[in-house]
Amino acid sequence: MTRKRLPLLFAIAGFVASRVLYTKLGITLEEDPLRYFWQYLERGELETNLLEAVYYQHTQPPLFNLYLGLGLKTARPLLFFRAGAMLLGLVLHLSIFALARRLGVRAWLAALASITFAFNPASILMEAWLFYEHGVSALIVLSAVLLHRAIATERGWTLFFALLAMAAVVLTRSLFHLGWMLVAIVIVLMFTRRRLRAVAIALVPLALASSVYVKNWVVFGRPVASTWMGFSLSRLTTTQLTPMEKDELMREGVLSELADDAPWLPLPYYPREMRELPEGWPEVRVLTAVERSPRHPNFNHGAYVAISETFARDARVVLEREPELWWESTQHAWTLHFLPIHDYTFFHAQRRQAGPWMRAIERAYERLGGSGLAEWESWDAPMPPFDERPGWAWAVITGLAILVALIIALRRRRATGAALLFAVFTITWVGLVGNSLEVGENQRFRFLSEPLTWVLAALVLDRALFALRAMRRRLMG
Repeated sequence: MTRKRLPLLFAIAGFVASRVLYTKLGITLEEDPLRYFWQYLERGELETNLLEAVYYQHTQPPLFNLYLGLGLKTARPLLFFRAGAMLLGLVLHLSIFALARRLGVRAWLAALASITFAFNPASILMEAWLFYEHGVSALIVLSAVLLHRAIATERGWTLFFALLAMAAVVLTRSLFHLGWMLVAIVIVLMFTRRRLRAVAIALVPLALASSVYVKNWVVFGRPVASTWMGFSLSRLTTTQLTPMEKDELMREGVLSELADDAPWLPLPYYPREMRELPEGWPEVRVLTAVERSPRHPNFNHGAYVAISETFARDARVVLEREPELWWESTQHAWTLHFLPIHDYTFFHAQRRQAGPWMRAIERAYERLGGSGLAEWESWDAPMPPFDERPGWAWAVITGLAILVALIIALRRRRATGAALLFAVFTITWVGLVGNSLEVGENQRFRFLSEPLTWVLAALVLDRALFALRAMRRRLMG
């Protein structure tokens, strides 16, 4: 064993130790989200009619429901999902180490970044949650690693797999629009020496990423990855109006009758004439079933497409007339964005069950981020008010890391510049797009780019230590 391999082995050992610790604390993946999460198709359809169900899904890109369907077809689905989550967790944390090393971070510091992220409560809670954010985050960091290697070596297959990982991100998470991948390809073309070959290599991954847009255009007449945009925009605009303001705009005829309704209601709550499947659409169960399970609506019903578009039209009217409402909503979204990721509703039960050791680890990371939650000692005490929870210190660290990364990217050419520019662009995309189009679960969105932020923070620390050492040498001289 050479000394060069020791940091990598430490990173692997740290990941394993973190998973052993959290398993001892009782953090484990469960199938419960399959029962009621809106983003998932009905379990029976996933088990028996997977390809047709996914083909006629319009609410989400198809890849994660395909993954769920494949897992449900195995003899032990829960074991399949746990193994998949563990594998993606290993990929995520080794990619953090690999990306930091490729950006020039010293080996011991790269290993420390990977290990501290592995012990981060957000890391294990996301991994132990049957949802797509964890896998998408792993694919993004892996994309950055492969992108750096592809441009450093000019190997075509490495570039192909980097772009294929990006296509998988687009096909899993609608937040990552096709435009995100196109900008990533532009970054490749800025730094590679073989631009024509890069364009040719990008054609297949780009076609795969575009397939969901083409399919939804052909089948539903909408070239989108998700038909929920109207609902999301409504939460930032129309729902922020007072009842009197809504009534006045409805009397003027500029808002629809849905302005008084909340987004994502069960279908019977909407007007009868809006509950029918659009004429000419295929009468398959995923488009006609009102419920996906008892008491849980099927938001993939075909009627929701027109309902969401009505919400979108109302949202545009409010945005034009009362733009300050959207601005106030986005400010709230940014506040949510910097809440500790582990302070998320779906994680409360597991955190409480894990006991005082879990709370002690959380407090350490909350202090790092500057959150007022660090003063909250246990679940027996009242939680701090919302205004004290965001980690504004981490927001400052994120901004500093982005600035330093941009400066280094401008000075460095080729692989390092490309990887840094991709990381900065992705972190910025998640923040700006996510917080401009949605309010409510923004801290969950932050996990998508959080590992990249962690790597950039390690890079800043590495450069700071280097500068301090150089200053010390000059003073000693």
